[in-house]
Amino acid sequence: MYAKWMLINAKISEDIWVQLPKGSRPGGDTDDGVYKLKKSLYGLKQAPREWNKCINEFLTSIGFQQTDADPCIYKRTEIGPDNKEHYSLVALYVDDL
Repeated sequence: MYAKWMLINAKISEDIWVQLPKGSRPGGDTDDGVYKLKKSLYGLKQAPREWNKCINEFLTSIGFQQTDADPCIYKRTEIGPDNKEHYSLVALYVDDL
């Protein structure tokens, strides 16, 4: 299973550089404060899309399929030990389940 932190901090598919404000730089004021991001951060324009790609890959890997009516709804049908169909539904909203 995915760890919660893997979903929150999804891998980022493009190069994004950020500059930290003075006073928050780990190297003090001698550091230029410019860093390349390795993972998506909450508040980035790309963050919801990166998170959605990550959760979509995970859900489809465990057998869920997006519905035709709404791509934010995932469904999975399984035959249980009682030979009856069992349904699972997952609804997504930006970065919440």
